[in-house]
Amino acid sequence: TDGALYVRSKTTRLYAEQVALDDVIGRLLAYNTTEIPDEVEIAVISFADHRADTKGWTDTEHGWVSGTDKSDLMEAVNKTRYASGTNWEEALQYAYDIISAKKNAESNKPEEDYYVVFLTDGEPTNVVGDTEAAAHTTNPVTGEEKNGGNKYAYDQAKDDALKLVRDGFKFYNIFTYRVDEPIEYSK
Repeated sequence: TDGALYVRSKTTRLYAEQVALDDVIGRLLAYNTTEIPDEVEIAVISFADHRADTKGWTDTEHGWVSGTDKSDLMEAVNKTRYASGTNWEEALQYAYDIISAKKNAESNKPEEDYYVVFLTDGEPTNVVGDTEAAAHTTNPVTGEEKNGGNKYAYDQAKDDALKLVRDGFKFYNIFTYRVDEPIEYSK
């Protein structure tokens, strides 16, 4: 939709996304049948201040998993833990690499549609090359910006999101933010 939906909750943003993903993954995998068991395939990629696979498999970042088995996918989703920093740029670049490789491997299926559903529980605070978690922040009370603020990190990621769309991938975003965070990031 073109609008925002605000839901107040006493739970964490990450937990809300994990619950939502359980439902979304279940609904999508329901399209698979005995005749076509891989009608829908899903890759779950974890990220924080860096994409998970560049740091190794830790308790805070599970990495990525793909396939059609809901329990494997949800294990990856539920092992994701809160970490300081949100690197949209690197996550979108990695998503592009994964989905492009999948599309190229299936070049004999030109009718296939490929989707990226980008979920994040925080505004962008890191970019490729940052060595410090939450390197680009904006204080929601004072407006004081650190290293160009969240808008700097957002601007670095925007081209990567547009590249996905320009190359024919369907792109959706789902954000869980504080109500006072700007809606501009969903544009």
